[in-house]
Amino acid sequence: MEKFKKNRDFNAFELLDLSVVLLCDKLTNDLTSTIILHWMTNENILHIWTIAEALGLDKLRDVALGACLDRFEDIPIPFLLQLDLENFMKLVGSANIKCAKDWLRIVCRKAATHYSSSANHDPSSHLYKSLMDILKPPHNICPNCSNNGPNYVSCVVAYKSLEGKPKIPCVYWWKNSKFSELVDLQDIARVMDHGTEVFGRQVIGRGFNIYVIGGERGLGSGRFLKTIWRYCLLTHTWFSFAELPRARRHMVAAFIKNKLYLAGGIGQHRLQLSSVDVLDIYSGEWSTAARIPEKFAETPPYSVVDGMLIYFKTHFYSYHPATNAWVTLKINFPDDTPIIHIDSLMGYEHTPCANGENVYVGIADPDKPMTRLFSFPVHLLSGKLTFISEQSYHFPRQIFNGSMLFSFSCTDGRVKIERGTFEDINIYQFVGIRSTVLKGIHESGFQSRFGCFNVIDPDSIHQQASFTDHGCMRF
Repeated sequence: MEKFKKNRDFNAFELLDLSVVLLCDKLTNDLTSTIILHWMTNENILHIWTIAEALGLDKLRDVALGACLDRFEDIPIPFLLQLDLENFMKLVGSANIKCAKDWLRIVCRKAATHYSSSANHDPSSHLYKSLMDILKPPHNICPNCSNNGPNYVSCVVAYKSLEGKPKIPCVYWWKNSKFSELVDLQDIARVMDHGTEVFGRQVIGRGFNIYVIGGERGLGSGRFLKTIWRYCLLTHTWFSFAELPRARRHMVAAFIKNKLYLAGGIGQHRLQLSSVDVLDIYSGEWSTAARIPEKFAETPPYSVVDGMLIYFKTHFYSYHPATNAWVTLKINFPDDTPIIHIDSLMGYEHTPCANGENVYVGIADPDKPMTRLFSFPVHLLSGKLTFISEQSYHFPRQIFNGSMLFSFSCTDGRVKIERGTFEDINIYQFVGIRSTVLKGIHESGFQSRFGCFNVIDPDSIHQQASFTDHGCMRF
């Protein structure tokens, strides 16, 4: 296996084929893991996807497909045109593709020329008609179909403790109108934590993956965890993903496109950090960004809004990747607003609408167990927060999923989930509230900024967009 980690020799695929034929499951699994960890480059992912599909290796196929959809704009067009039309349409017609519409049309225009010149071209096939639909202005995908776009699932990280055992971190999600456990960190705790509580660890999601980052074994011990672990929702497998360039806990951890930003927090010798480390998750290369304007010892409320990283300490600050600069936002609270604690900063995710440029602020009411919602435009350099609504409970964890705001709280093992929408930029419409009891869940995870994020539903990896004339494409 060591040979194939360093040398991407495609003879490994012959060995993979042989392992499938001879039913050598361990060899198949080892090769699959090696390919997932070391071979997923822009030049290889299409080849890996088609070979895995031919060999019937569903997990490897799905991981490679997810990589193709995530990095579509970086795949050379000649590589894409080597696919047959069916596989090409699985990519460009996917609900999960990450691609600007203009670039998608450029690629599809070249594809239309390429496939129409082939000897077996059939202009009446539904695949070719769907390809031509993409080229029609505007992009002719049915706007009312829920298939058109990734199916995101909202997650919150908490603790669970069963039968007197030490509490361990656990990721829960709201899926199909049910709040349930997605995955716990038992395997990570067994390998890394050594039976000691880890402080300041951050858990964050992106696409079909969950990342576990940093933390310190025992507060003030100096025993920091520097391995970033990635949990793949498509394979239900943990992978050692990267090593931190410096120790951190209680930092801001956020994705902007394909880059993971780790800002501030506490490092060795209990020093507050102003540094920002940036990991390109495609190349695995680390770089640094501009230092934060105000240090912190506990993870502050933060969010990514309109491609900018926002956090609050004594002021609101925004980081602009294009200029590598922090801006202090002089946003004031209304005079009649008592401030006890800002729980959440939120922004619309994955929704190209005007609300995507608004920052929403969840503030704990000092007199009543409820959360008050405010907002301000993300590009506003100075001004006041706009009051929106009072919620029925105190919700320390909140996140947008499309235009729906999910708010989570936990008391005595009972989890409450409130749902509401913003059909207008500053009008909150209550939709409903659910309550469920989960054995062993610990409310302390809800009170800390441990992790609240969206991932793509792994069951939707093959979901196709619906076209107006031809319906949802099926393969």
